[in-house]
Amino acid sequence: MKKKFLLLLSIIILINMTAYSATAAGIFDPLEHFLGDHEIFFDPYINRMYSSFSVYEIFAEYLGIDVEKFIQERIEKRNRMGRGKNDAPYLNSLMDTTNLYWTIIEYNIPDDVIINAFQYSNELFEGLIELFNDDYYRRNIFTDDEINALLSRDEATILKAFASDYSIVVNERLFSAAWVYTRSIEDIKAAGITSAMLEEKVPLYAEFSFTDEATLAFEAKLSEFLGRDVVLASERVLTTTDALAVLRAVAGLTALTDAESARLGISGEATTADAVRILRSVAGLA
Repeated sequence: MKKKFLLLLSIIILINMTAYSATAAGIFDPLEHFLGDHEIFFDPYINRMYSSFSVYEIFAEYLGIDVEKFIQERIEKRNRMGRGKNDAPYLNSLMDTTNLYWTIIEYNIPDDVIINAFQYSNELFEGLIELFNDDYYRRNIFTDDEINALLSRDEATILKAFASDYSIVVNERLFSAAWVYTRSIEDIKAAGITSAMLEEKVPLYAEFSFTDEATLAFEAKLSEFLGRDVVLASERVLTTTDALAVLRAVAGLTALTDAESARLGISGEATTADAVRILRSVAGLA
């Protein structure tokens, strides 16, 4: 039995070597390893930035085209741009995808039509709120600050008005949580993102749900950037990746942070016995 267990341990280590280097680099595919609300993770803007059918009704009426044709035209243009909402790791500029601002600029929508469209949309949703008292409809109400920002056509002002709480605004560029997750530390620094900016978002990032491997990778990246131990998950099921991390620490290849040691129940130097204990827990033998 002991020989079989040691053989299994050896196989797991070999299988996981490449997976560990992916974890250390923080490059797990977010589409596969992010388990929560994709909108708040991938999308750098609040949902109103993509507007509602009611706003586009007024825009289409001004342009003299059918609203469904107008929306389809925007979808086709978005596809030609190669950008959709789930491409947020690559969206930094307001003109990168067919959002409200892009639509106003692309179709040269005048101020009076913009104001009319938002008044019409808000009145429609206010009526629905009275009927159904549902937060979904409240989230579709445009604020005066948002409308004035779009009327200003000043990109920095618009970004601040429509940025998701989970995104970071640097001048006229916007960086979603998914962008931070997928980029290297060098890329993050080059974008002008400071430690203070990222520190402010860590409590929000802790709301996200990843696979354990991806959580570890994101924690490692944030910890290195901020110069402190970052723990995003208060509770985490032990995995073979944890056991591998312990074995690498035993071999002197990498070191466990204080936060990792505490989470893994390790006091002092890591030992092979710690790795075996974790593997037994993973296998349901503990």
